[in-house]
Amino acid sequence: DSSESFSGKTVIIADDIIATGGTMALAIKLARERGASQVLTLGTHPLLNKNALYTLKTAGSTAIIGTDSTDSTASQVSLAKLIGDSIQNT
Repeated sequence: DSSESFSGKTVIIADDIIATGGTMALAIKLARERGASQVLTLGTHPLLNKNALYTLKTAGSTAIIGTDSTDSTASQVSLAKLIGDSIQNT
């Protein structure tokens, strides 16, 4: 039964850019409808324009986590070491 495919599981939904959150919100809702106990939303570039944060939270996202490639409330993961190592190894 596909309605229980994520029953009791943590689902991670990742995307490169989170602008308005509309597409991710649909995926979050589907995961929740299929029984996900948690839905973690990850974005490489969390722009979070307009009401994106609200859209993701009301869709059922447990956490919204992004890199610091943009300045937003979701910017929790630093890219500094990765970029520094890349420059040093060039």
